[in-house]
Amino acid sequence: MFLEAAGFSPVAALDLNIGLSACYIVGGMICWLLFPRFGRATIYMTGLTFMFFCLVAIGGLGFTTSKHAEMAIGILLIVSTLANMITIGPVCYPIVAETPSGRLRYKTITIGRFVYNLTGIFSNSVTPRMISSSGKHIDSSPRIQNVELTPSFTAWNWGAKAGLFYAGTNLLCNIWCWFRLPETKDRSFGEIDLLFENKVPARQFRTTEVNRKL
Repeated sequence: MFLEAAGFSPVAALDLNIGLSACYIVGGMICWLLFPRFGRATIYMTGLTFMFFCLVAIGGLGFTTSKHAEMAIGILLIVSTLANMITIGPVCYPIVAETPSGRLRYKTITIGRFVYNLTGIFSNSVTPRMISSSGKHIDSSPRIQNVELTPSFTAWNWGAKAGLFYAGTNLLCNIWCWFRLPETKDRSFGEIDLLFENKVPARQFRTTEVNRKL
């Protein structure tokens, strides 16, 4: 129903759902291969950047109603979901576990989970309104039998153009990560605590040499 409300036919929506479900398995397996070779922040921000361009493309295709555009949107949704499951989806867990300093870890994880739930409530409330088209209002009066098209306050009729909104939120998150997300690959918890204690900027976590005299 979610995809059909965005303009996909029932068959196309079913095919797309199957493809999206497969991305969760394939993406997780690919991520296993990336973890030993690349840093957490590197994978995370690469995924955000790639998905930004996918979202911009999806939003741009929302301004046309051709069948080819619908097919392209479906392909981009699968590609962006696969990218999410290779990068952002799995990588957020080691970031949450490794990044906070030892003394503040439980507080940081609690606050992070609270913010995650808030954004989830917002997204689940707003996204259906964004992609839904305006419904038909049927006058049930026995004297007047007609159908009127009226704007719906719960249907914003953005369709695929909603991708532009989430491209904006993606860009804001990526900018924040550039300045505030440290690289913790190959760092012990003790080294991370020392880096935080000495107020080393997040962009320098990767290159700063750590010893007990830091």
